[in-house]
Amino acid sequence: MATAFGAWRGGRSRSQGRLERLDLSANQLASLNADWFTGLLSLTHLNLLDNPYRSVYVRKECPWAPRPLFQGLLSLRTLRLGGPSLEELRSHDLAGVGRLDLLELHANHLRHYDPGSLSRPWPLGAATLSLREPFLTNQTLAEAVLDDVSYPETPLTLCDLQIAGNVSVRPFAAVARRSLRSLSHSNSRCYTLPDMIDALPRAVAAQTVAFNRTLDNNTEKLAALQRKLDRLGDLLDKENE
Repeated sequence: MATAFGAWRGGRSRSQGRLERLDLSANQLASLNADWFTGLLSLTHLNLLDNPYRSVYVRKECPWAPRPLFQGLLSLRTLRLGGPSLEELRSHDLAGVGRLDLLELHANHLRHYDPGSLSRPWPLGAATLSLREPFLTNQTLAEAVLDDVSYPETPLTLCDLQIAGNVSVRPFAAVARRSLRSLSHSNSRCYTLPDMIDALPRAVAAQTVAFNRTLDNNTEKLAALQRKLDRLGDLLDKENE
């Protein structure tokens, strides 16, 4: 059963160690406290959506010594995280999280993301992501997020996207690169289906072109260096004659 936050915060009992579902969504949680989840060894479903916290990590006495929020939740299988105020995800935020059947992240206003932050849950049964603003304004961040949850066997649902016109499809390169088999959209204003399908190989092609250009530049630099070495060798040979 879901537990109301008011009753939860009012006191802890031994029976709560057997709690399996905890729904703290749509409260006024401006920050999160790891003590709330201490001893919940049976907790399998946790919902923290739609609260005004800006970050997930919990600070100790020292701001540079974060405390993992989910460290002791060994039975966790469903995690719903984020909301309209979430701005950052750090590499240690999901420390302690192992296998998940579902990861749902609402991060429409995400501004900072440490690559690898969402790669901790494994195996990952399914992922649902809301990344509207990153897709519009920070494609590098959006691609890093997708790269961490895109597995061939993990269905991925993208929500709240607004992709049209000249908006970059670069984030989809991660989806194609990781050979994702199932991708769906919900509550999104995107391309028509043929255009969306076409966007995946174009995203990968753009990355390939950039890589090839870098490779060509490096090849030219190596060739120029070789020519200089050849000229130097010729000069040395003349001096030795």
